[in-house]
Amino acid sequence: QVNINSLDSKVNFDGYYADDNKSNSVYKDRFYSISYTHNDTFNQIKASYNYSTLKRDYTTSYGVTNYDGDIQEAKFYDKLSYANDSFFKIGLSYQSNRYKKITNNEDKSYSDLSVFATNYNKFHLVGDLNTIFTFSIRYDKYDTFDNATTGKIGFKQYIYKDWYISANMATGYNPPSLYQLYSSYGSTDLNPEKSFTSDITVGSKKIWLTGFYNKITNLIDFDLNTYKYIQTSGDSKFKGIELGYKDYLPYDIGVKAFYTYVKTEDANGKELARRPKDKFDGFITYFGENYDIGLNLQYIGERYDKAGKQGAQTGKYFLAHITANYDINRYINIYAKVENITDKYYQIVDGYATAGRSYYAGCNIKY
Repeated sequence: QVNINSLDSKVNFDGYYADDNKSNSVYKDRFYSISYTHNDTFNQIKASYNYSTLKRDYTTSYGVTNYDGDIQEAKFYDKLSYANDSFFKIGLSYQSNRYKKITNNEDKSYSDLSVFATNYNKFHLVGDLNTIFTFSIRYDKYDTFDNATTGKIGFKQYIYKDWYISANMATGYNPPSLYQLYSSYGSTDLNPEKSFTSDITVGSKKIWLTGFYNKITNLIDFDLNTYKYIQTSGDSKFKGIELGYKDYLPYDIGVKAFYTYVKTEDANGKELARRPKDKFDGFITYFGENYDIGLNLQYIGERYDKAGKQGAQTGKYFLAHITANYDINRYINIYAKVENITDKYYQIVDGYATAGRSYYAGCNIKY
């Protein structure tokens, strides 16, 4: 299988001086992928190679900054089925990240060689109700950062028909990107983030309630005072609940709704900046024979621009969006959408206004 994606865009915006006509951002993004898959009774083998490039020219009244980089990734895995609906997967991958410095032709790069394995067991622990147990482990060897071993363990027990209770724990290791390290906004002092995540869920196919606790050590953030990526020392914590619902109603109407409450704090016990305490997303979609029309409603709760509930309050607002899709045939799809249909004025970051009512239309062609 071969996939090729190409994206070109140019966005004009107001710079520091609102009446300047120079500020714009130009993106050129390319993605190429080739893969091979083999299936038989006992195993599934997949080998793939991905290559992507990103070029960005960012122009303001202060000058031009550039970014030119690429990522190469080769991956192989073998999924071995056994027992009833159980499998063992083992694989390896290699990824190379490169940033081409335009000013003096000095390239920066780092690579990662990893091996990983997953064991998925499905059996009956309570009567004929399904029990699912998963365990994953991964080892990453970097040529620039410390090597890392991460893993995940999960358990899911059905308790009545499609009702279940589940629990997961995982560790993570996230190195800074080359853009965060070496671009004009970057900092070479950044170290990888380390994370611990956990959650417990009670629910069914239609409705569920999840409680979660996540901890990130050395969180990478962006400082709007220095316009540089920075590292938040110590542990940043996220804990809260998520309530979800999805169903198909009569007359071909689909409904989805998600509510999230999250409490955050940095190593000093202060609430993290620019994280809303409450968030709601609701979707209502009507499905026709070869088209669909949807309404999306959003609410963003209390949010402050600086840590410790300091700075401007940038939350407490509603947004509404409309989308429509129409399949002309199996190869051609046209779409249209109106974002922020009420023309609501709001800010995600203080001093940076977002788009008002916006109209989009497009066509997707596949062959």
